[in-house]
Amino acid sequence: MIGYSESLNGALKLAADKVKCPTAAACLTDADIDVEELPLDSHPPKVMSWVDSFVVDKKCTDQCLADAAEFIRFMNDDDLYMSILLAQDGVPAYLLPAKASLYSRQNLLNRAHLYPKLRSIIEGSEVPSDLGLNEELRNIGRRIDGDLSKP
Repeated sequence: MIGYSESLNGALKLAADKVKCPTAAACLTDADIDVEELPLDSHPPKVMSWVDSFVVDKKCTDQCLADAAEFIRFMNDDDLYMSILLAQDGVPAYLLPAKASLYSRQNLLNRAHLYPKLRSIIEGSEVPSDLGLNEELRNIGRRIDGDLSKP
């Protein structure tokens, strides 16, 4: 399987589906899976990553700013983040948090052993950035969507 780290979540959810996988012996578990960096050519790979961020509009002041800061503090809480990474269905999300403190949490590693290896793969990654990059990528996506819908 080739995919982003989150693809592991989908594969493990399918394996945990008792209808599609009625016997545990025939199903994948987190312990059955390993990950590798995928070099696409003979040159050393440049690992690319995206980072989700919270931003506050410069027009947001007073109560708006206080509310935004409180929300960001709430979302940055390790325990909240752990509840997102280890969803209620027992299948790890395999999102890659930008918070290094989460990768060593034993309760995470007990259920999602690939986090340290995934971290080592993305640790030296580059985050693409340029003025207008998001809009350019959206335009490219719209063109690709349009091309894919053609007969």
